[in-house]
Amino acid sequence: MSSPPSSTVALTTASFSSAPFTAVRPREPWWKAAVIGLALAFITVPFVVPLIGVVEAPISAGVWSLVFLSAVLNLIVIGYHYAVPAHPKFLMVPWRKAVLRVHIISGSTELVAGLFACFGAHENPWAGRIMALAALCGHIPSASLQTPIVFGSKAVMTPGYILCIAVHAFCAFNLLIHPTSTLWAVNTFLIFNIYVWCRIYFYVFDGLKLFASEKYTISILAAAMTVAPAVLGPMTFMALVAFICIYIVLYRKFYINSPSEFNEFVRERARDAAISPEILALWERHADPAEDEKNCRRYFGLLDADADGKLGTAEVDAALGTTQLPAAVIETFMRDRIGTDSVDLAAFREHIWSIDAVRRRARRISATHEATSERDRAELVFKQLDIDRNGLIGPAELRVLLLEWGCPETEARRYLARADSNGDGMIDFDDFYTKMRPVWRFIYYDVYQAEACQSETDMIKRFAMSVKESGRVKKQKRTIQEELLSRVPFLQNASSKLIGELAEALVREAVKPEIVVFTEGSPGERFYLVETGTVRILKGAEVITTLSAGACFGEGALISDEPRAAGVAAANDCVLHSLSRSSFNFIIQRYPDVKLELMRLHKARVATSIKRSFTSELLGRVVFLKSAGEAVLDDLAASLEPRTVAAGTTLIREGEDGDRFFVLERGSVRITREGNAITDLGAGACFGEGALLSQQRRTATATAVEDSRVLTLDRETFHRILSAHPGVYEEIRRLNAARQQ
Repeated sequence: MSSPPSSTVALTTASFSSAPFTAVRPREPWWKAAVIGLALAFITVPFVVPLIGVVEAPISAGVWSLVFLSAVLNLIVIGYHYAVPAHPKFLMVPWRKAVLRVHIISGSTELVAGLFACFGAHENPWAGRIMALAALCGHIPSASLQTPIVFGSKAVMTPGYILCIAVHAFCAFNLLIHPTSTLWAVNTFLIFNIYVWCRIYFYVFDGLKLFASEKYTISILAAAMTVAPAVLGPMTFMALVAFICIYIVLYRKFYINSPSEFNEFVRERARDAAISPEILALWERHADPAEDEKNCRRYFGLLDADADGKLGTAEVDAALGTTQLPAAVIETFMRDRIGTDSVDLAAFREHIWSIDAVRRRARRISATHEATSERDRAELVFKQLDIDRNGLIGPAELRVLLLEWGCPETEARRYLARADSNGDGMIDFDDFYTKMRPVWRFIYYDVYQAEACQSETDMIKRFAMSVKESGRVKKQKRTIQEELLSRVPFLQNASSKLIGELAEALVREAVKPEIVVFTEGSPGERFYLVETGTVRILKGAEVITTLSAGACFGEGALISDEPRAAGVAAANDCVLHSLSRSSFNFIIQRYPDVKLELMRLHKARVATSIKRSFTSELLGRVVFLKSAGEAVLDDLAASLEPRTVAAGTTLIREGEDGDRFFVLERGSVRITREGNAITDLGAGACFGEGALLSQQRRTATATAVEDSRVLTLDRETFHRILSAHPGVYEEIRRLNAARQQ
């Protein structure tokens, strides 16, 4: 049942961005549908005929108990419907949204009137009439319109819905004729509650993690077994099975033309699903080795719950559990393949990370854990739906998603019309973020979050998390307006739009004293604002400066892609707000004024850091700075660009044109000519001046011996510095002349 749909597989040969809409299949001859309808009607006749003309009959205590329990559960489900946003497939298209509203309102009316009709029909005929009219004029037509897009297996769900709707209509019609009949009030009420029982069973199966791949279909069958026999008798479920089987046989005979179409017909369409991993795997590219190693380490860390550097059988089971392997197989795998009860990182990489299903799941789980703000979560979902990775979601990608939700392929047109602001037939991230909010919130909280946080798979808990996140965003917006707006320089004139987008992107975190926020030399992943408290900026063990409320830090590594130039630790109890790298880039690209302010701040901090390095570490080592004054140091600090290089990196190459001058701040560099080593340079050395002074090609090669940090000047800035400071020019000229000897 998990085979990709034929229409999806066909798209593997086409570009997602340009794939046209699939043509709608021509209508089949009317008589084929008539044959199916007559055959199904023939099955129901023996069950319906005995009820025709019956006005009253004894109702057992068991049936009354079922009525009472159904009423209680219906109130709970209706409350859930009013509080929880519906599935996005009902919200993105206006007419479907209208149908859903009619369904909920008419269902609420039928429930209230039904309670009066069941427990007092002989006294008030209007309760029965209202119940019947609500069913016939609202609930039944709206349910019929939703039948083509049911979740679950269409082979089972479609005939099941048709039968349920037909029996509901039959009972409601009899109630309209006999509005004081308790029998028809009870029958109508029970059939009306089949869907309520379906939702209850679905919640139970979801919470107990049962029937993961066929949850919705089994839920509707369980609901039918619960309610329908009380109306149509003990043979009802057998009739339902026969009804479904005949429907499948006839549909296959008249409408199915290939095995892949049959697979599409019978496969489960999960309510809590997005694009399946199997489909994504068709377009999966080989991961960059460095990124793959990073993902491996990150996922190993997530699995290592006790942080002992090893995974036990239970932790390995968490990694392999989604492959649906039996526990005995996992234990055998651990014993025979790995030979131990625990797995370290090396063994994990070799034996477990090599499994494609584990890697795919790990990437999404890791990304889900890292998506800590609403904007990050929307971006995560966007990247998953953007199958061809072109930065846009097109009609073909929408079709793949809608197929997973049981919607017709042509519905993608309506989604595009609603979300595509510029009319180019594609949805960019801005449109997706603002206009397809129901889609990405549902996929993140009901699909990805459920997969990543096994302890929070219950639907109610996921809804609570979603509501809590919405409240967090509102509180964050107030914090920005009340606490940060007047203190943070680049927020002084912030628009309401910027404040709103920051509120959805910022993540609030309380930090205890002495806790390290990040370390010097680590990769930059987040930008921080200080709401309250003080943080220390550290170079090694030395405190360079402190920052307090209203300050920001961490922008440098995100702007320059350089490792962190300093570490940061909390000096006391702090409250910080942070932006992920992607959210930071989103904000500075969207708001040029913010970018300009942060670039100025970064440049000033870089200059301060370089000047400090000169005065405290390099002043006696750099030849041309031995007698430099304050003006020279300030000019150089403001002009030099820092760059971190890995061991083995070639900085200049013999025979090439020279366009940069280098000062080695940290590490070592080897100078070679024609493959022969000439010398090794350490911190404070400079090189690369020859080609800039003489306009000739490089006469030697410079290669980093170890991880190093260099300060560079481009050709134009180099000559400007020499012109402005003759003393520096003379020192560099002498150095170059000595090297030529």
